[in-house]
Amino acid sequence: MTDANLKLWYLKNLGVFKGAKTAEVQALDEITVMKNYKKKEYIYFSKEDIDRIYIIKQGNVEVGYLDESGKEFSVDILGMGEIFGTIMGQESGGGYARAIDRALICHMSRIEFERYLEKYPQISLRVLKILGFKIKILENKLQNLVFKDIRTRICDLLYTLNQKTGDPPSNLIKIPLTHRDIANLVGCTRETASLNLSELKKEKIINYEKKKIRILAPDRLKECRDFQK
Repeated sequence: MTDANLKLWYLKNLGVFKGAKTAEVQALDEITVMKNYKKKEYIYFSKEDIDRIYIIKQGNVEVGYLDESGKEFSVDILGMGEIFGTIMGQESGGGYARAIDRALICHMSRIEFERYLEKYPQISLRVLKILGFKIKILENKLQNLVFKDIRTRICDLLYTLNQKTGDPPSNLIKIPLTHRDIANLVGCTRETASLNLSELKKEKIINYEKKKIRILAPDRLKECRDFQK
């Protein structure tokens, strides 16, 4: 399969474009560029490439923001088929996106993407639904930070990642995560994250070795993530 055919195949099989008409996918193919990223390589950083849209074809991406001192704060982990970057005039200045593992990313300019959505309203509707869903997720995360303790936040994160990327037979979360990564995603120190992960391991709810986390008791993890402080 040639690179051009491979790019078209990926676009056809991404969630937001799955089932789209051939002409719709081909029109998107004409305005996109496909690029490979190494593990831990930045896709954009701070105000670089602020006017671009990115679609994940393979791999996982961490997105976040920088404070005034330059410290990174993780916001979300995205997987195959998800869209990120500057969408519909939203600015992402001060943010970053970094490949967690080897990733294949399709990107295009925001202006071209907006013109594309104007031409194909059915695709535009799908994108709006995705954005609405993402806003709901961010609202839930904000509520977690305000109303839930750290253990509950960690359980919620692990449960969500297992639902999103876990291997059903083994419940192994496919995304490699350090204790620091988890701490950044739930808003606590690495030491606090490590303490809570150790407790969950002792209770045989999870198991972890190096950067691999396996859910041993999904039902108990769900009970933990639904717990209100």
